[in-house]
Amino acid sequence: MSAEGKVEALKDFYTPNETFTHDDSLGRFLEAFLGEELVRKQIAPVVSGVYSGELNDLTIASTFPYLLDYKNKYGSIIQGLSENKQLYLGAANKKFISFKNGMSVLIDRLEELLKTDADIYKGTKAVSVESNGERYTVTMGDGQTIEADYIVLSNSSRQAQELLKDKELEAEFDQLNTKSMISIYLGFDVPDSRLPSDGTGFISVRDSDLTCDACTWTSRKWEHTSKARKLLLRLFYKSSNPEYGRLAKLSDEELKSVALKDVAKSLGITAEPVSAEVTKWHENMPNYHLKHREIVESLEHKLEVGYPNVILAGCSYYGVGIPDCIANGERTAHVIAERLKHKREDRVSHGLHSDKA
Repeated sequence: MSAEGKVEALKDFYTPNETFTHDDSLGRFLEAFLGEELVRKQIAPVVSGVYSGELNDLTIASTFPYLLDYKNKYGSIIQGLSENKQLYLGAANKKFISFKNGMSVLIDRLEELLKTDADIYKGTKAVSVESNGERYTVTMGDGQTIEADYIVLSNSSRQAQELLKDKELEAEFDQLNTKSMISIYLGFDVPDSRLPSDGTGFISVRDSDLTCDACTWTSRKWEHTSKARKLLLRLFYKSSNPEYGRLAKLSDEELKSVALKDVAKSLGITAEPVSAEVTKWHENMPNYHLKHREIVESLEHKLEVGYPNVILAGCSYYGVGIPDCIANGERTAHVIAERLKHKREDRVSHGLHSDKA
């Protein structure tokens, strides 16, 4: 950051918010109060990586609504973050935590807890959801069917669209954007201590000489991933990257070469990796553009009318982070519980009325 850029960011303390609402562009909001340089060099690379989109195309509401709340309440985004810093300290003051055996243990544990009270179908998929009076019929890929009173569509928006097969919903579903990404893991027979001691990775700015958008030092960020304390890196290549069209056509071996060049340029490590793994996430990273919330609200309304008790959930609509998904899951469960409660009360009330009659 230049001295001029730092000074420009200080205008956040004395420039009031007179126009921005939650539906406005996050990028324009941040630039208005923190300046172009800070946003371009420090904020945009991070947020664009998390939300798979350009900062100016993301709404405040779909990303960081509390930043606008802080600006309005404290008069300053910086002051608001300072006043609420305890909210952002991780467990045991660690910024990054994860499961020792990977994210799959979360699903395994859920299955373990649910298996006595739920039927879990594995190795097949739902292919359609059809209205059947007040209930719904879910048809599975192996031909079996399930009758349901309530359905939660927590899969991707594209999969939800394919399940419902309703032209009335296509206009909204077609406007929900998804992005792509390539991630490349590289493991080296090099001590993790070769990395700078005060970091867990880096994010590239747009005018960098690197091809990658970001690099996580996985062995540093989550130490349990490398018991021998050897270097494990993960490099990201997003679909917003000008090079992505070319990269998407490359073989895994060619992508590995691209990643190794980035590692050599950025970290000065030229050793051959002892392991490499390439993962391509094609069109399955939710992207919250400026019209996202409006589209989701329209979908919710149409579902309420045409498919009562079919509920949208998950990262395609309500937040990409794990905490967002957990909070959304809890809200969805409460909605269904309340509806079941009212339905039961209506039946009891109707029964009492019949007895009196």
